[in-house]
Amino acid sequence: MSSKLWVIIVMIGAVFVLIGAFALSSQFTTNDGLIHGKGTVKYLSFEGGFYGIVGDDGKNYDPINMPQEFKVDDLRVQFVVNITNYLSFHMWGYVVKLVSIERLL
Repeated sequence: MSSKLWVIIVMIGAVFVLIGAFALSSQFTTNDGLIHGKGTVKYLSFEGGFYGIVGDDGKNYDPINMPQEFKVDDLRVQFVVNITNYLSFHMWGYVVKLVSIERLL
């Protein structure tokens, strides 16, 4: 492989890494390190069934500590979450820990 082609491949790879880093940093930026949002609780029937939150921001959140009283399909909520480094077999959205959640009217 020629050295010019190698340089072009490395430069293209660097651009993709920078774009990905920028996208991740802009998704999670809040003043206190938490994600504040509104969304809709959804029951998802795959992987044994579980409740997640479809955020108004278009992102999916998979809470590890969803209170029983909020496990209601199509319930509108306001929430504060912390992104975890946990892995989930659900393979759906960001695995999060709820800091707070409340019903919206």
